Amino acid sequence: MKATQSFSLGRVALLARKHYTENRQSYLIYVGIYLLFMAFSLWRALEPELPSMAAFESSLLFVSLVTPILAAKYSFSNYYQTGKQIDAFTLPATTGEKFLFATLNTLLLSALSIGIMEVAASLVAPESFEACEVSISYSYIAGHWFGGLTEFLQLSAMFFAVSILACTMAHKGNVAKPMFAIWGVILLLHFLPIILFHNGYGTSVGEINIPHFSSTLEHLYTVGDTQIEFFTERFFWPEAWHSLIIPAILLVAAWFRFREYETK
Repeated sequence: MKATQSFSLGRVALLARKHYTENRQSYLIYVGIYLLFMAFSLWRALEPELPSMAAFESSLLFVSLVTPILAAKYSFSNYYQTGKQIDAFTLPATTGEKFLFATLNTLLLSALSIGIMEVAASLVAPESFEACEVSISYSYIAGHWFGGLTEFLQLSAMFFAVSILACTMAHKGNVAKPMFAIWGVILLLHFLPIILFHNGYGTSVGEINIPHFSSTLEHLYTVGDTQIEFFTERFFWPEAWHSLIIPAILLVAAWFRFREYETK
């Protein structure tokens, strides 16, 4: 047992080999679906009469939001499914190695899915724009070498972290309940300013930014014939807050929940 108390990349590699061997069929199904999305997107982008990048936008939305969920479920399935937990947690590897592999595997699959799709869109985009003069062929999201994916990547980071936390909170293999509960708490915190301040004592929500899950508050003072309006400053940069800080907090919570699983 002492041999497994220190971190080892070799054991992480063995965990990866075991995982891909056991889940080969699930990965092949996902790759098949992914290739269908890719083929349809390329067909629409290279269509001679009316090329369009709309299909690539839909495909990027799919892989940005769905892939982190599927990847997390594949990576953590043995740790939350009844009947598989004992074998999974008694493997000769540390808890940190197991959690690290599952997390990195989720991140790697998500990044590859988004990256390959965006690279393909960027390669064919110039041909599509040149071949068609109709503005519908243009896209502000897909085909700009990741320049238009800022909000997609921020949402993907949130889905990545939420999915991992939900898998570590799953009970008897049910991931949906904790996932909806986590998103419910996040959305509640986002809309809490609206509930508390809307039309209350002259204070209301001045701006809502759904992709960033942030908002500003405004307050209007009236002194005689003069009106003075104030806006709150957002706490930290929304991009960093919701693509780095909150996902990091969720991952830390997932780590403690995962460790609790093994203790039980």
